[in-house]
Amino acid sequence: MVRTAWAPLKNEFPSRRSGPALVGVLILLNAPLFAQPSIRITSPADGAVVNPGQTIQVKVEASDPLMKIIVIGWNPLGAAGTPPFSARQFSITVPPRTPVGLYGVTAVGTFRPREPVYSQPISVDVEPATPPNRLTVEPAMLFMLVGDQCGMIVIGKFGDGSTLDITRSRRTTFISSAPGIAETGADGLVTAKAPGSASILINNRVKVPVTVRPNKWAR
Repeated sequence: MVRTAWAPLKNEFPSRRSGPALVGVLILLNAPLFAQPSIRITSPADGAVVNPGQTIQVKVEASDPLMKIIVIGWNPLGAAGTPPFSARQFSITVPPRTPVGLYGVTAVGTFRPREPVYSQPISVDVEPATPPNRLTVEPAMLFMLVGDQCGMIVIGKFGDGSTLDITRSRRTTFISSAPGIAETGADGLVTAKAPGSASILINNRVKVPVTVRPNKWAR
């Protein structure tokens, strides 16, 4: 916002009247009248581990007590609105079937109409409460041409009979027996590098054989 002020100055040119004349000069002061409000998430900590089915308590601090706030989580976490008290604590429940991995959470406040204020986002790491008893990997084997890429999906089966996609879990590991033939990333994406045979070991428990053939259509 711009403020204005008048400053009197002496006139350099003599007037018909005795004594110096005063003129008004409009000065534009490019300084805000109001400080920009701020908002931040104080809990949970960035990278906190939560479990499917768990309710997360999100605490928010705002510079203006009258600010209306909502907390938004990446799909499928959902959102929570301003509660009828001043503690600024919000509850977001992680759906029981949420695939494991990192999900962002952001607080959004409204101080004046059409002027939203955003917090620095945090991430929560959705992980199963207990390790799976069994692993199933899809596909069970890979036949690829040089230059191809293929993603793998890791399904964990737990003691209560439930299953969950744990491909994006920080605890899920992918190790290639021959990275020069079949290279794999932390997300389970396999890239065929050269003709030959290899295998991908998942969590030191399941092996997926990979066969790579020459690609005659490759440039």
